[in-house]
Amino acid sequence: MNSIKHIPINQLRPHPDNTKFFHDIEGEEWDCFKADIAEHGILQPILVSAEDEDCTVLSGHQRLRAARVLGWESVPCIIWDAMLLTRISSSAPIWAGTSHFWKDIASLSTF
Repeated sequence: MNSIKHIPINQLRPHPDNTKFFHDIEGEEWDCFKADIAEHGILQPILVSAEDEDCTVLSGHQRLRAARVLGWESVPCIIWDAMLLTRISSSAPIWAGTSHFWKDIASLSTF
């Protein structure tokens, strides 16, 4: 079972393919999103894969971005084992955080 751990922001890096699937929230939507994170915190932990002391963000890039802007030092994360990711079928969808889009995990699990 995966547990929630607070990981320092400087140890988190974006997945290299993230911008192929998602764009940054901007404008009023960004302001509301950031204000919500500031008021309520990160309610859904960021999903990461740990390869070494650094972690690759699989889901939660906007939450991480908000935390950085807000000056946070760490964020709640769930660490997924890289071996587990390689065994998941390419048809297995993942709920991609607060962006409300389903994405194919296989496209995000190539390291």
